[in-house]
Amino acid sequence: QIVSSGMAEASEGVSASESSIAAGRTSAETDEYEELSHFHAKARARRKSRQKRIQYQFLFKAGAFVIMLAVVMITKKIQQWYKPSSSPPSEEALPRPAHHLDGSEL
Repeated sequence: QIVSSGMAEASEGVSASESSIAAGRTSAETDEYEELSHFHAKARARRKSRQKRIQYQFLFKAGAFVIMLAVVMITKKIQQWYKPSSSPPSEEALPRPAHHLDGSEL
């Protein structure tokens, strides 16, 4: 009779070894097993959620960095375009004349 019930359960998609394990458990053990399985499932879901959150946080920070870098580079290019290059150099930018050892200019 045990063999026939094992065959019936095997045809339903449950292996014979699982059915013998389940048959050997008491209702308290079954409840503990279900509770433990539920706890492990929740822990897996939390771990998966945490990993996704970390992944999205990294992508957000990397994207923000790329955008800020692009803004800085574009700003520098625009400043180069509008910088007046044909105006005479300022007094501070001119080189000083060289002096001889006796103090006279060249």
